[in-house]
Formats: sequence, C-alpha cells, structure tokens
Amino acid sequence: MRRRVLAAAFVAGLVIGAAPTLLVTAGAGPNIDPYRGLGAWVDVFDYVPAFRGPGPPAVTVDTIDDLSPLGVKTIYLQASLDDERSKGLLADRELVGQMLERAHEVGVNVVGWYYPQLVTPARDLRRVEAMAKFRWNGHRFDSIALDIESRLVPDVNERNARLI
Repeated sequence: MRRRVLAAAFVAGLVIGAAPTLLVTAGAGPNIDPYRGLGAWVDVFDYVPAFRGPGPPAVTVDTIDDLSPLGVKTIYLQASLDDERSKGLLADRELVGQMLERAHEVGVNVVGWYYPQLVTPARDLRRVEAMAKFRWNGHRFDSIALDIESRLVPDVNERNARLI
C-alpha cells in the first residue's frame, strides 16, 4: 500500500508539475528536470514565522546559499498550507518569493508543494492555482507538486476522486 501511495504522489507531482510547462510548450512533453538530482524539502514550519515557535528559523533565504554547493539541485518548498496562520493563499508571499528568487540566482530549481486536505477540493484548487500563477521579480516555480497524505477524508476512493 505504501508503494502505491508513493507512486501516486510521484505521478501527481509529475502531472501537476507538467501542467504549466504543457501550457507554455504544447507538444514538447512534460519537463521533469526539476525532479532530477538531490533535493531538499522545506516546509512552512522551517521558514515561515507564523508557523514556527520561538527561536531562529531552521531555514532562511541565506540557507539556500549553503545547499547549492552541497549538490542540491531542487528545493521542494511548501508554499501554501490551508491554515488560518497563512497570510492568504500562500503561506507568506514575501518569504516564498525571496526563497524562489535566491534559489534561481544560485541555479537551484524550486518545486512549490502543497498539502491538499481534500475536504473541500475548491479550497485546495485555489491554493494550487495561486502557486501556479505566482510570480516574484520574474521568477516562478519550476514545478508544482502535491503531498497527498491527508486522511481527513477517510474513504480512499472518495479521497482519490477529490484529488483528481
């Protein structure tokens, strides 16, 4: 079962990640380059003040300068979370933008990811669309992926239908 879930998550990431590319380069096929090589996962609890406890953040914009020399090719950045602590559809628009811009400056791809709860698919879709449309000083996500672990909808068939 775990393998199926991981496979579904990978496929969902490829499909969502390919969608913006397919719109821009119809016929060229999906671009999976952002998923190649070493990656680093960053969630909102690592860098967004509203989601952290006291003390310094685990990840800052400057952290990205350390990741590239270590061989990181892609940062998987949680850019949105359906939570009242978010300042809108993105977890923190300014910080997301700064992280995205710095990563691109040092040659690192950024896959924006979101954890859909699937309770209200329209809410999840608004967040994914906001990520797809997000631009910061000319930069955008290299891909968008979904972390589809939520079990708030207990029936797996219903959960899958809502994901689709």
